[in-house]
Amino acid sequence: MKRILTFALLLSIPLMLLFVVVQSADHHELVAELRVLEKEQAEMVEQNRQLLSGLAAAAARARIEDLIQRDGSFVPISPANTLRILVQPQKGRQDG
Repeated sequence: MKRILTFALLLSIPLMLLFVVVQSADHHELVAELRVLEKEQAEMVEQNRQLLSGLAAAAARARIEDLIQRDGSFVPISPANTLRILVQPQKGRQDG
């Protein structure tokens, strides 16, 4: 019985070391994958930031006015030529 216990103990030490090595390798692989994903995320965040700033520049009032002036086909309409329709909600009635 003592021999079996000694043999099991001697066999368990290398197996535990092997388990630690395998676990460590898995950990390093996951860390490397995490770094790649973090780098991709940082690139996407920067790309989104650039897109948002591009949208802000595209929607700027000065840019729109410049486009209208360059096109030349847009003609301002005087208030005398416009018709304004106001729709008043009726009391007690609901839409839909």
